[in-house]
Amino acid sequence: MNKEVLEMGTIGFGANTENEWVDCLDSVINMSVIQRRSLGNNGRSVIMENFSQEIISNKLAEIYKKKAPL
Repeated sequence: MNKEVLEMGTIGFGANTENEWVDCLDSVINMSVIQRRSLGNNGRSVIMENFSQEIISNKLAEIYKKKAPL
């Protein structure tokens, strides 16, 4: 799931190994304040557009409707 979320926009970095984590953290540390803020804002937008309570509850309701139609 993390990979899928990361593919939704410029919202962060994916790391699998300790060295990759160090590289990613180093990249964030070396970003300007504007770049970090942009990354955070992009991440928030992706979450709100795809994973808000309203979005998830609507998706869940659709699944229930398909499985047990009234």
